[in-house]
Amino acid sequence: MYTSKTAHCNAFTLIELLVVVAIIGILAAILFPVFARARESARRASCLSNLKQIGLGVEMYKQDYDSKYPFSARIVAATETNNWYYDYIQPYVKSEQVIRCPSNAEWKVGYSYNIAFGYAPGDAFGSGSSSRSGTLASYCGKNIPIYDGVSEAIVAAPATTILITEATLTYYEYLIYFNKSVSASLGTASRFLPQTTDGYMRLYYNHPEAGIHFDGVNNIYADGHAKWQKLSVLMDHTIWCP
Repeated sequence: MYTSKTAHCNAFTLIELLVVVAIIGILAAILFPVFARARESARRASCLSNLKQIGLGVEMYKQDYDSKYPFSARIVAATETNNWYYDYIQPYVKSEQVIRCPSNAEWKVGYSYNIAFGYAPGDAFGSGSSSRSGTLASYCGKNIPIYDGVSEAIVAAPATTILITEATLTYYEYLIYFNKSVSASLGTASRFLPQTTDGYMRLYYNHPEAGIHFDGVNNIYADGHAKWQKLSVLMDHTIWCP
């Protein structure tokens, strides 16, 4: 007597496959943000390490130049910038890689110098009536010799006064507020212009995109230390004033 046997198939059913795909999708949705945050945490730490090296370079520069901070740029003509602050401290840092933040590594410069600590040498425009030597600029209600070099002796609170910040603040100021091109915005990135009121600080610099590391940025302070700060904290204009 012939007996038929039913063949058994070991393949997954469509429902089982859909369940597996759904589980993988849920796990990916949970884990990808975690991985992205871990990667950005590593970048923030690397960026902070860069700034600590730059801060050491500034401190060594001051030891060699009568306790004065470097200038943000060396301008040899009204329309020509010969170099910028990193050129002053490069002999002490000896690495161009540290000037790039890992979160925007394609930028030539990742950090901006607070020009309240020195805009350009006083003899930048020659001598006589064209010279800016001795010119003072007013920040936070007091005059600062930004063309003659700022001495650390005049800095009232070096541990809470920002010397160098991340270039994203200046970049997005020009890109968003002034509606400049990407290349033009990047061209301004090496210098940071502090504002004279909290309102102006928020107007120019409080762009969410500027807070490149978890809604904040790394900064070097006038005493040489570096730390991360929330973008909202930086809208206090007094922390930019020597």
